[in-house]
Amino acid sequence: MGELESHTGLFVQAGFEQFEFAHKSIHEYLCADYISRVAIEAIPVNKLVSMPSEVAVAISICPSPEHMMRAVRSYIHVTYIEERLKVSSAGLAAFWLSMLRRLRLELPDFKGNAITGFEVLACFNQVRLENPLIPGRGTIQSRTDLATELQPWLSIKGVRSGIVSFWSLYHSLVKSRYGVQLRIIPDIETSEEGAWLPHAWMIDRDIIHVLQTENLLTQKELGADGQAEDDC
Repeated sequence: MGELESHTGLFVQAGFEQFEFAHKSIHEYLCADYISRVAIEAIPVNKLVSMPSEVAVAISICPSPEHMMRAVRSYIHVTYIEERLKVSSAGLAAFWLSMLRRLRLELPDFKGNAITGFEVLACFNQVRLENPLIPGRGTIQSRTDLATELQPWLSIKGVRSGIVSFWSLYHSLVKSRYGVQLRIIPDIETSEEGAWLPHAWMIDRDIIHVLQTENLLTQKELGADGQAEDDC
């Protein structure tokens, strides 16, 4: 080990017979590579939510980052519902926000499809819905904070077009056929094209406002009174 330390520069001695990576980026990449290669359910969920940076890098290095993003979100959602996730609501919101901030820096190669749009909005929704009012926990507190976090995402390749695709597909396959409104219950699925879409999705009002400001919600996604059909 001492030879590896002296000849490669990858490791430094941190104590007696203890070594660590010389730079955290090496640790993050190797963890992310592992996360991206195994079934996400093989990773203990409480360990997963302690590594927002590693999760973000894992998503970004996948050939289809939107599908990896969906796998992570769905796994965390299911374990939270089953009460296997031993993290507070505020802690979970902080994980999503930290992960989204790091993922934005990684500039993942999103495909611009409806899954991309849904997953980006669903993850931001988790930040808002988990515990938006607890101060000092890294959560998004206000509409201004939300706009500050969400708007830079709209310039990432595939995100803006993905959101447009999502609203179009949601409207045509779900809302028009089942008469549901915008609510979130993520894992109730259709059996047709776009089977991953929820029948119902509760979306935060301030996310609706940001999307309207950015002209990403068209009139057909608005109710008769001109307001988005959200029910929060």
